Amino acid sequence: MWKTTNFEADSTTWRPLTDNLPTTGGGAIAFGRTPEVLYLGLGDPYDQILVGGAMVKSIDGGNSWAPMIELDNAVSVRAVAVDTSGPQDIVMVATEIGMYRSADSGVTYSAVGGVFSGKAVWSIINTSAGWLASAQPCSIIGNQCGTASTLYLSTDVGVTWNPITNAKRTISV
Repeated sequence: MWKTTNFEADSTTWRPLTDNLPTTGGGAIAFGRTPEVLYLGLGDPYDQILVGGAMVKSIDGGNSWAPMIELDNAVSVRAVAVDTSGPQDIVMVATEIGMYRSADSGVTYSAVGGVFSGKAVWSIINTSAGWLASAQPCSIIGNQCGTASTLYLSTDVGVTWNPITNAKRTISV
């Protein structure tokens, strides 16, 4: 990750912020409740080099990073989403082995069991109906799982998730 403070200058300068992390392969990043709070998921989902599947947090705009928190056996982070509506940030993380959630502003993470067990989670987004996540069963590490994704809805900030279906089929993305 790189940062500039003079984007509109004739000679823009950039400074690397993640060179001291175990990998520079970032999978996703999201802001917390202020622009200085960053949640970075390590592990590029499209270049899985088996170094990643972890989260780091910065409270100073990326100038320094808290110790890495590994997400079990994950090797990639595909999406990071943060809900700032409560007293602490709720962080949701999509990986190739399921979803992880932090209810304490990124201090600890736990696997979200149930519907995401054994599934690759691809994206997480907040909507007027609640949080949506796209996931699909995958038997291999990688990006070609061979099955359709299903959308899941959470109305309790990622504690529980239910598939969105209609009478004809599961909604796929």
